[in-house]
Amino acid sequence: MKKLGILAAFLMLAAAVVVAHPHIQKSVSVQLDGGAEVKLAFYTSPANMEHVEKAAAGDFKGGARLSVSADIKSGDTTIPAGEYTVGAVKKDDGYWKMALYPGKLGYGESPDTSKLIGLKSVLDKDHGTADHVSFDLVPGSGDLDGHLTLVWHFGPLRLSGALN
Repeated sequence: MKKLGILAAFLMLAAAVVVAHPHIQKSVSVQLDGGAEVKLAFYTSPANMEHVEKAAAGDFKGGARLSVSADIKSGDTTIPAGEYTVGAVKKDDGYWKMALYPGKLGYGESPDTSKLIGLKSVLDKDHGTADHVSFDLVPGSGDLDGHLTLVWHFGPLRLSGALN
């Protein structure tokens, strides 16, 4: 009987490993013309749209890390050199605005919203569906043309924020 219990436990553990989603650590680094280096790091995770839909207006959601080696601008806003938690704030109309929080937030930790640095943002649904959350640093287009752009793609939503 003891062997049967051990076998059952082993099979359950093996099944959990086989069906688990891998959380892949990714990073990207960009050297700007002025010499500043911008680094982005994150873990992939399944896009949880139910979590996104349940977020209340004013909620800050995020988790990627951004490191900036020198002061840069987002529109008229200066982003000082340092480390940031990348996230977004849900507005009353359901629109999301990308924001940076100085320092690192722990999982589930709420930020002091007075410290958030809002980025000029564009939210769209024209880039397909991302089954896993993805971040990137890319050249901007449309309203963000000419800017280094931080992109957060989750489910059908693609949020872009200007960094310079």
